[in-house]
Amino acid sequence: MPKSARGRPSLKKRKRSYKAINATNSRSSKMKLGDAGFQRLFDGDEPEASMQLRSDSYDNSWRQMKKVLDDVLVETNQSTFDQIEEFVTNAHIPTYASTGTMSLPFHEIPTALVFAGINTPDHDNLFTQIASRLIGSSAQSDMSTPNYVALLQSRDCSNLRITMRNMIEQFLAADVDYDHSDEDVEEEENEDAMELGEDADGSKKPANDQFNLSSMRGRKSRLPNYDMQILDGWYRHVVEKQANSFSLPNLVVMIQDFESFDPTILEDLFEICSEYRSRLPIVLLIGIATSSNALHQSLSKSALSLLRTEKFWLQQSDVWFNKVIDELFIKPTHSIKLGPRPYKFLLDHFYLFDFSIGSVMASLQFTLMHHYYANPLSILSPMNDTPVSKDMLVKMQEDGLLTADHATHIRMLRSFRTHIDDICEKDPNEALRLLDDDSYLMTEAVPRFLEDLNRHHMLSYAVFEIMTTIQACFPTFAGLRRSKRMLYLELLENQDGLATSEIVRWLVSLVRKMDLEALTGLLKSLSELLLDDSESDSSLWSEGVSGELDYKKKIVGWMERLGMEEVDEDQEEESLDDEVIKPKEEKLPDLDLGRQTKTAKRVKMYIIKKKGGEPVKVSNEIADWIQLIFSRYLGSFVAWPLHELVYYSNIKLHEKSFTPQPRASIQTALGQAQHYINCSCCSSKDVGSIQPTEQDTSILYKLYLECGRMINLYDWFVAFGCVIEREKGNKKVDENEVQARFIRSVAELQFLGFIKATQRKTDHVVRLTWSHT
Repeated sequence: MPKSARGRPSLKKRKRSYKAINATNSRSSKMKLGDAGFQRLFDGDEPEASMQLRSDSYDNSWRQMKKVLDDVLVETNQSTFDQIEEFVTNAHIPTYASTGTMSLPFHEIPTALVFAGINTPDHDNLFTQIASRLIGSSAQSDMSTPNYVALLQSRDCSNLRITMRNMIEQFLAADVDYDHSDEDVEEEENEDAMELGEDADGSKKPANDQFNLSSMRGRKSRLPNYDMQILDGWYRHVVEKQANSFSLPNLVVMIQDFESFDPTILEDLFEICSEYRSRLPIVLLIGIATSSNALHQSLSKSALSLLRTEKFWLQQSDVWFNKVIDELFIKPTHSIKLGPRPYKFLLDHFYLFDFSIGSVMASLQFTLMHHYYANPLSILSPMNDTPVSKDMLVKMQEDGLLTADHATHIRMLRSFRTHIDDICEKDPNEALRLLDDDSYLMTEAVPRFLEDLNRHHMLSYAVFEIMTTIQACFPTFAGLRRSKRMLYLELLENQDGLATSEIVRWLVSLVRKMDLEALTGLLKSLSELLLDDSESDSSLWSEGVSGELDYKKKIVGWMERLGMEEVDEDQEEESLDDEVIKPKEEKLPDLDLGRQTKTAKRVKMYIIKKKGGEPVKVSNEIADWIQLIFSRYLGSFVAWPLHELVYYSNIKLHEKSFTPQPRASIQTALGQAQHYINCSCCSSKDVGSIQPTEQDTSILYKLYLECGRMINLYDWFVAFGCVIEREKGNKKVDENEVQARFIRSVAELQFLGFIKATQRKTDHVVRLTWSHT
């Protein structure tokens, strides 16, 4: 029975939280890396403080990145979360309270059907966010309806009793005071003393304000911990404590993975909740991965009749993923970025395998962990969303965090060596100083290199946004239909970035061919992007960026030139009429219509020629400008020194950790079984030799490697028996035992996919694999 139901004391006042909700998901999501996981690098010569700084930097960077990931998830589903919250809040408010009419006596349970997508592992994060939203909303306002939340998962609800017990325990564990008025410490201590049943002098006395199950029933017999009477009594106790509240609390039961539940358990649960509908304001939230057909196919009509359903759809994971890429990698944030191969691996793994939010989070966390764990120069990476400055490096050098080993590792970087090769002829003194003077390198050159790289990120992002804005002006061209994530991949992969790419040439060519209407729309889009100070990302368009790109005067000037033509169009026609027609104004014969027609045509051609000249000039100027900034600022990041401090490019360990390789694991286990079973008698110095003490399947696998495409079962059996005879020594081998062991091993190899039967030769099998490395 839960502690709250037994009337056991609580040593301190509970704070309002959703730890009970997170406790359900914490079993599979605990991935903490303590200081013990970090080792001193440089063969153990790295200062202890530097190792600790790497550990702290990892924790801070992951905390910051995790916040971005969670915030994007909430922002993506913000409207749906608001609708769910409103539904729960109004679920038990009588209809006549808002409409003035009496509501009908419906007794269905208010039920929200939340369609969360087919990737069920991601539902943990989504439903935890919903639970925290429902709990937090009631904690922030005295006027809102308070909510108690119980999150049920199929893995913890194998039968009805366990399901009821989990639900009741989660509700009772969240028992908090919804009175948000401030209380003094002395008052809290008095409440704790009351809960403990102690008087002011320390003597025991009955706890009058504490929920007591025996007092509820009037007798001392105990109820089972899955009885709804416990929840009923506890709820009445909560209502008594909240007599002055604006509204009564709701009991929200969240069923996260509906398809995985036993339908009979849910039918019984719904029926029990329906019986207590008049006493307990229960609201159901059912997570569905497929469609509403799953609900109708799983539950009976009688169970469905107990539910009053409303549907809510959460955004698909690809929407979240695209926003994450934009926030973490495309925007010039001071954080670790992915190189071309890790970034492509992240895209392929998401879109070609699982569409999993959890996998993306794990992959990004692994990136940070490996970067800070194995790279001694990670202490120079951006920390806490701030770039590394000269003052920071000077202080780190004074504190002994930077040593000569750090300077040596910087000089070993490929980008640094390339930079030295580039300047050795132009400025040999600078190159020599970078190679010899550690203090100059660490406190002067490194912050300058990192500042230049950060400036490149700012300018590259600005030009990248300009390119995507221009791209959106040509929606009908199939060759230009590329998403931002794929354009960013091309920017990373190409040696010259996007400066010489085909899409840039297409955009420049199409801008030159724009007519007046299309050109006006392009300038309007560019002005909204670059000139609107109300944009949320206006801080990114700093004065340095605007001055470097020189877009303010250009765009305003182009708009004025085109706008002037539009404003003075009627006046220009009148002036042209006066200029062209009036000098020839004389009364013409009625039959002289040919001359009038020629004059009108000449006037129109003059107007068209003069009006059409300015848009053509503007379009050519815009095309020349974008071609200039594209070629200058959409280059590759590898051209900048010390880009390895910001870009993570190690892919081999990443692929090995996140790409399943069952075949390689099985082949290694069969070929080197002694390492898996930790057997000393099976080890041999002769690599590839077959020991008779090895496991039967391992022996047969090694013989399998010596066979061709068609394997004769009898020859295979004879070879297997010869190896087994060496195990027995001088003892006689039972042929039936050898045959039984051989058949079992063959069946295991067939199950693992190494062989298959063939109709060509009944006494042969076909070998299916050839590589054992």
